[in-house]
Amino acid sequence: MANNTSKTSEISLMDIVIQTLDECEIHFTRHESNGDTLVAQFSGDVASKTLFISVDEGKNFRVFVSAVHAPAHKRAEIAEYITRANWGLRFGCFEMDYSDGEIRYRYAVDVEDGVVSTEMVRSGIFLTLITYDRYLPGIFRVIYGNEAPAAVIDEIENESNDD
Repeated sequence: MANNTSKTSEISLMDIVIQTLDECEIHFTRHESNGDTLVAQFSGDVASKTLFISVDEGKNFRVFVSAVHAPAHKRAEIAEYITRANWGLRFGCFEMDYSDGEIRYRYAVDVEDGVVSTEMVRSGIFLTLITYDRYLPGIFRVIYGNEAPAAVIDEIENESNDD
């Protein structure tokens, strides 16, 4: 059985990330303007989304997923929505760029002087995708359904507690 734990000094962090993507059969490309970022496209029940994995060799890796932009007149409500969502999250957070309304979920791991495994990378990728998928329908409800952010978050989080 292969040992999937590697010291970052023995194998590059980028190689570990690429190995993980290959093992998970996730097709990716290198970002056109930043070779330290890998990009993968996913289709979903609610929306297609783009996954970005940014590697700062020997220091950290960050996983982002983005699928939607909030219109200017809805950004305050979306800011409330993602703040409420972030309150209960243990890993990662939602962010919104107020200049263009991009909403993304970010997960980061500091790996400086540490040991990184493909399982750590895999967990980061899938935690990011699962969390985004959990809250994305609520984002659409706030933007297009004119629903109150607090009520939508309460419903989403109560559904999770019922499972």
